[in-house]
Amino acid sequence: MESKNIKFRNIFEPWGVLICFFLFSALILQIQFKLEDIYRFRFSNEANNAIIGIVMFLLVCFFFFYYMKKFVNLLSMFKFNAGLFVGGFLIQIVVLLLSGFAPYFILMRDFSEFSLTAGNFQMNMLMKMIVPLIIAPMIEEVFFRGILQRLFVEYYSPSFAIIFCGLSFAVIHLAPLPGETHLVFILSFFARWFHGILLSAVTYKTKNLSFAFGFHIANNFLALLMG
Repeated sequence: MESKNIKFRNIFEPWGVLICFFLFSALILQIQFKLEDIYRFRFSNEANNAIIGIVMFLLVCFFFFYYMKKFVNLLSMFKFNAGLFVGGFLIQIVVLLLSGFAPYFILMRDFSEFSLTAGNFQMNMLMKMIVPLIIAPMIEEVFFRGILQRLFVEYYSPSFAIIFCGLSFAVIHLAPLPGETHLVFILSFFARWFHGILLSAVTYKTKNLSFAFGFHIANNFLALLMG
């Protein structure tokens, strides 16, 4: 009976980790909303991103250290591979540039806020760059590809883990833009799902997160330029 209970618990372990991640994210947002209502002030977008990033980073660190003993080679996934990193970075840059959307939005972008004058380059500008280019890719790749995918591979199958982790990755990036049509929203969702599957598949094959980091940073870099 005990072995069956352990097997039952292990099968649902990755689902519990995923649910915990989403619930914790929602809880942080609710706390921020409550603070804004109570104290009648609003966090800036940069402060919002920084707060969520720091708290989620701590959560991912907890999962990482908890599963470091379970997955003996988890640390090896963080061994930097320059070829994989550059490959992921360039592939995403080329894909976005060839799509035509990125060049258009970049050319239309007002870059005055990125001026490096002493009075303009403040901490909020630093956060606007650090969070999407370093903190967010680190949190998402470590959690989805480094921890969650490993759990699903162990308890289910590699193909299921790759497809489902790609889907989970797409779901957390659901953010309709103002004026976005339903068709564009659906297409962008499937594009993110495909990106998630690609990153999961390459990570599973190479046992390394460098490609995913490079791809993710390139995507967020162009998104930052596009505004």
